[in-house]
Amino acid sequence: MRTIVLFFAFLSLGFILQDSGETVIFKHPDYVLKKYVIRTREFSTTLFVVIIEPKHLKAKIQGLTQRHSNGRTAVEVVRTGAKVVLGGGFVSSFYPLIPNGFLKIDGATISALRAGGYNGVAGVNGGKLSLLRCSNESIDKVYEGFQTGPFLVQGGSVVFRPSSEASYRAYNRAIVAINTNNKVVVAVTTEPVTLLQMATFLSGTSNTDLKSKEVLNLAGGGSETLVVKGNNTVYTYGSFQDNQSALIAFY
Repeated sequence: MRTIVLFFAFLSLGFILQDSGETVIFKHPDYVLKKYVIRTREFSTTLFVVIIEPKHLKAKIQGLTQRHSNGRTAVEVVRTGAKVVLGGGFVSSFYPLIPNGFLKIDGATISALRAGGYNGVAGVNGGKLSLLRCSNESIDKVYEGFQTGPFLVQGGSVVFRPSSEASYRAYNRAIVAINTNNKVVVAVTTEPVTLLQMATFLSGTSNTDLKSKEVLNLAGGGSETLVVKGNNTVYTYGSFQDNQSALIAFY
């Protein structure tokens, strides 16, 4: 009997370790900001997540308006009307205003597609966000968007395959996803995780807010940014004061 009790205690512990410590920080009819303290056998991190109802909030790409302009900060974009802003990843090392490839804002192409670059596009048409594989056909479909990545999950399955030493490293992350309830999920981690750990967790978790069918990485290693407008507070995470080339904003 004691063996059985210990066995079920172990199973319960394993379940708790999968995704624990959910806290609602701010709740709005159109979006919810949550904190997850995640402890699994493979990694530990703190995840700040916004779950967005895409029927109620419209997406828009903010950032550079000219190739060599100053870009925008996530805090600035929130102060001028956005409810949620996610940024990061659309930078070259140490030069946050140099695009890593395709960038289109307000229908104007600021930077061309970079062949052999990131394999995803965060695109917007009519206020709706889409996560697309990077191609000439994809960029022709979007009114606004930018090249980013890598893709971690597509069709509910992990598609990321580590291909270099850097792709195995753990960093803080910014990701954008579509969950299995067709809501938009934007998130940053404040403790380092690898891309494969992030992909495996978001595709396999039992948490219905986090379980995702499409996941695109936006940042790793310092440029991750999340800013959320509350009632009387602006919640900020990551590099929220840095000018960036491209930000995904929701209004």
